Amino acid sequence: MHWRECYVVIDKDVSEADIESTIKNMENYFKPYKTTVQFISQEEMERKHSNMPHDGLVIAASETGDGHKAVIEYRNTWESNPEATASILVAHARAAHRLSEEGYIGAFTIADIPPAYFSPHSKEVLLRKFM
Repeated sequence: MHWRECYVVIDKDVSEADIESTIKNMENYFKPYKTTVQFISQEEMERKHSNMPHDGLVIAASETGDGHKAVIEYRNTWESNPEATASILVAHARAAHRLSEEGYIGAFTIADIPPAYFSPHSKEVLLRKFM
């Protein structure tokens, strides 16, 4: 389940309660999740949040075939969410290009694409430097 934390700068003549309610009840984005809304000054926004940082943690828990518990965690901490998003989009374009060069067509999920296709490095560099 997602937990969303919002930092909001508002005009003095606007109701914080109305804004918080509007955010928390936004269909298909905030509504189904735990959401906190913090009202801050423009100065604090510029000082602490101007790079639009983003953190995330995904935890998947299950069991192995023998019934032993297994947990996998994925964490991201980005100083600039827009820059990270752009990098991810470029990596996916790179992977699509590599698939196209191999003659693949159609739609793919991220699970269908070999992880090495996302990297700007060759397979040889990936094996030598990262394995």
